[in-house]
Amino acid sequence: MRSFNKIIIFIIVLFIAKLIADQVVLNNYILVLIAFAAFLYMIYSSWNQKFTLLSLTVLIPFAFPPGFPFPIDKWIEILAPVFAFFLCFEILLNRQTPFPRKSALFLTAVAVLALWAIVNYIRNPVLGTMAFGSDSKETGIRTYFIIIICIATFLCSLWFFTYKELNASKWLWTIIITCLIIGDLRIIGYYQNYQIPFLSSTFKFGNYKQFLNEQFFKGASEAKIGIGGLREMAALGVPLILSILYKRKLNIYFVLILINIIIFIFLGGGRSNFIGIVLAISLFVSLFKRKYLWPIILLLLLLVPAYFLSDVYLSESQYGRAFLFKGGFKEQASDRYYTYIYMWEVFKDNPIFGKGIGYMKVNMRDVFPGRVNTANEFFLTKLIEGRLSGTGGHGAYISIMTIFGIGGIFFLVVMLFGGIYYAYKIIRERSDFSDDAQLALFAFLYLLILAVTFIAGGNGFNEIELWFFAGMIAGLKAKESIKDKGCQLPVDR
Repeated sequence: MRSFNKIIIFIIVLFIAKLIADQVVLNNYILVLIAFAAFLYMIYSSWNQKFTLLSLTVLIPFAFPPGFPFPIDKWIEILAPVFAFFLCFEILLNRQTPFPRKSALFLTAVAVLALWAIVNYIRNPVLGTMAFGSDSKETGIRTYFIIIICIATFLCSLWFFTYKELNASKWLWTIIITCLIIGDLRIIGYYQNYQIPFLSSTFKFGNYKQFLNEQFFKGASEAKIGIGGLREMAALGVPLILSILYKRKLNIYFVLILINIIIFIFLGGGRSNFIGIVLAISLFVSLFKRKYLWPIILLLLLLVPAYFLSDVYLSESQYGRAFLFKGGFKEQASDRYYTYIYMWEVFKDNPIFGKGIGYMKVNMRDVFPGRVNTANEFFLTKLIEGRLSGTGGHGAYISIMTIFGIGGIFFLVVMLFGGIYYAYKIIRERSDFSDDAQLALFAFLYLLILAVTFIAGGNGFNEIELWFFAGMIAGLKAKESIKDKGCQLPVDR
């Protein structure tokens, strides 16, 4: 409990420090001191505390503000390489293998993507964009940098879950409390025009709110639904609370948390996200907690009045598009529909290594004359952008085929569907209600939601959560063989 309190206090101190920094002239210098304090925390804290902080920066997109003096975006871009270096050093110092055999399949997938990225860079060198920062064309060399960060995150997760023991319940509670705090503050901040310190990008502050007020609530059919960041908090909160419930009995506290997360689902929007969450809850109840079938169904029914109430606040067109699935895919997004066709043609022309990372601008009216009615040009930039927010791309499965060919397909199948399969296998094989089973359940549910959201979004290779959970499953797979050899690293609980 002491380490848990330290994590919460650390987060609160960061928020307070940022609030103070906003009121003084030397804003940048104070932010540097805050970053330096975080670095010291990583050095002098225990391994569990280090990993908890790393996990929070992966699962909740803590970001440096625009005025930060270093050209980086997310915290994870600093923490992942540093954490991987220190953990690898300890593993080698203790004469442990950094690449356990049990994780060979996942390591092969990572190696394939890295090799394909190198080959594509040789074929199409990209030098026109910044490595750490970004410009209007968020592609190119920065995308390669993000791949390196993702690999470092995968190795952090792999090594930690292989050689370290984690108090799963405490870790999960820390993350879900942070998730709820961030989500509730985001709701308050949206309606009170308040920006949460150290959060940006995914949480869509500033002009995004003005965009919603001026277009979305006036009924513009092209406005996107939802308050920025809540969709991600809902997708994180559901696997967290269900994983905790796996070892606990349902009580009023769990009900209140679920209601809070349902509010996130409603205000966050996202049809694929909603379907993924319903799928995750349904499989959890049917596979692991059948006695909670009716209580969970009753909780899910809370979404029904929310749908009807939403018609009061949202335009009719957006209500029908988001909740009633009104209109077909071709009717709702003809640009995206024809872009998928175009991407399939690109894949057929480059089936082995794909088109590669680069900036593409395509006018669908020129590619499909007479078939695309919209006058807007569709930019494929988002299919290959270098963000960590997971917002890039318009369908991970088709995107990664276009970018990395069969190598990308192999990578995504292993990391995503292999992760789901082995997570379920670990849950069934490990002792009932063990920490390993609880952690595997968290990964299982999150990857299920991710698999559904990948149908409509993402590009399949720079979603850092995918790398994190794949590393977790690979580490849990390798842990048993390490224990059998009696060469586990010292336990740090």
